[in-house]
Amino acid sequence: MSELQEIPINFQEPHLKLRVILDNIQVVMQIDWNDEDSRWQISISDANENPLVMGLAMNINEELIQRFSITGLPLGQLVFLNTTGKDDEAGIDDLGNKCRLFYQTLN
Repeated sequence: MSELQEIPINFQEPHLKLRVILDNIQVVMQIDWNDEDSRWQISISDANENPLVMGLAMNINEELIQRFSITGLPLGQLVFLNTTGKDDEAGIDDLGNKCRLFYQTLN
């Protein structure tokens, strides 16, 4: 059975770095606000902070990492959801509030 895990985001600045374990794999996520594109971006590195994927646009209701086949990247789905049920993209104040990041294992 697949498991849904919310990535705990405590937004305080337009830059966030956190370590999380997904499918028993520790990764480092860096989430940044991109002023030019007016959207959030995510970069994911391995536990030693070697880059795996960099600068992915965090589009609402779209899977972010499953399309990549990269050693060290968890195999599940990483999805950025607008929890209001709308398709509105996340603004600078929405991260961790109405827009949250979830990981779903694939079993």
